[in-house]
Amino acid sequence: MRKKNLVSWRTVMVFGCLLGVCAWPPAAGATETGLGIFEENPRYFSFDGEPIFFASRSFGWTAVSDPDLDYVRDIETTAAYGGNLLRLTLFWPGHGEEGGELPWVRDEDADLYDLDEFNPAYFEHLRHYLSVAREHEAVVNLELFDHPAVKGGAGRWPAHPMNPDKNVNYGDDVFSTSSVDHNFFFTLPEHNDVPVALEYQRELVRKVLDETLEFDHVIYSLGNECPSPVEWNEYWVEFIHDYVAEQDADPVLVTNMWGRDLPVFDVFDAHDAQSPYRVRRMSAEGMWAAYQAIYARQEEETGVKPVYDSGQMGGPPGSHILHQVWMSLVGGTAGMRYHRLAPVFPRPGVSSEVEVGNWEDPHHLEQQRWIENIRAFVDDLEFWTMEPQWDAVAEGEAYMFARPGDEYVVYFPHGGTARFAEPAEPGEYEFRWYNPDTGETHSQWTDEVQAGAEPPTIEAPSEQDWVLHARRQ
Repeated sequence: MRKKNLVSWRTVMVFGCLLGVCAWPPAAGATETGLGIFEENPRYFSFDGEPIFFASRSFGWTAVSDPDLDYVRDIETTAAYGGNLLRLTLFWPGHGEEGGELPWVRDEDADLYDLDEFNPAYFEHLRHYLSVAREHEAVVNLELFDHPAVKGGAGRWPAHPMNPDKNVNYGDDVFSTSSVDHNFFFTLPEHNDVPVALEYQRELVRKVLDETLEFDHVIYSLGNECPSPVEWNEYWVEFIHDYVAEQDADPVLVTNMWGRDLPVFDVFDAHDAQSPYRVRRMSAEGMWAAYQAIYARQEEETGVKPVYDSGQMGGPPGSHILHQVWMSLVGGTAGMRYHRLAPVFPRPGVSSEVEVGNWEDPHHLEQQRWIENIRAFVDDLEFWTMEPQWDAVAEGEAYMFARPGDEYVVYFPHGGTARFAEPAEPGEYEFRWYNPDTGETHSQWTDEVQAGAEPPTIEAPSEQDWVLHARRQ
């Protein structure tokens, strides 16, 4: 189903409902429980039968292996502010020597792992994490492999259980002991052909699936920032789907976090959803252009899929990271999650690095407030019936997301003035200026848009983030 057909159909439904002759149809095709693709508009996910927009913030990137992080409090705190997406990489190698649990049994005296013996305590923690997340209706983006974990440096590859110096299973004929970096993701026969390592990678994925398939709120991501070739991605997507089918389990969703700068990127047909984390380092204008490029590639190559992000936050000098979550909304994506790090270019009065687990850090609290605000806004918005209006603004910086003729959301990332290419459809509209930083409505009024009206020029209340929301009465 093409998006434009969906929107035009929905617009007809809206006008019919305004006349009191129909009711909104149910969410056709959405899964009754857990996570799925929302079939009415496959740009979005569904959760327990309802369309969902991801907006979230948490500390727990490697929560299950981190002995110092209270991941229950992290999940509960995130959910209390409306956060609904959690990002979890399986483990951080250095945590094994800091009292944390890793997937394999470790001989503390020899400081060596046995890759043939999985650690029950680790998987008990993993299952508990997923259970708590499900109780709070939070989706978990579970990353199976992690590029930063196999680079050189303290706490990384030298401490990794798959490093030959850290296990009893193989020697340096399989992997280098100093750094494997990209080699870890080239173990297939058509690449470096490392059958021993590939089998241990497969065993880990099988074990994770065995322990987690009963949970219906997981997106399986092939990796974190993985510099993997197309063949690697295709191999693991097929491997996961085949294994799930062999277990006679419900189908799962598989994605990967792209590590390349946009809009030059690869789109993999095999993935069920797409997560281009580099978008988060762009200005609002850059994000808008990147989304257009992604959707154009989807139309050419893959068909419509959810695009969401749980990656690095931050932006170029002068940008405000609040715009990231709002650009995700008006850009028609399935949403985003702020990463735990502070901005690449911090603003005055905000720490350059947020201490993991410091729930009172002002930057953490600020982002929690932003998540709470956008979730409250989205709860009053049938976002799955709307789409980006790429050419709506003729002059100035503003970005429109609309169901034309019925409802408009216009985001001004830096205030200012915007001239629009076309007026709204004739009719009476209720307008309001919404402050996404505070969550307050600045002003609200009703006005008539006349037939034949000139395209409007609109000035935001001040030079900061503003949202103009217009809904036809």
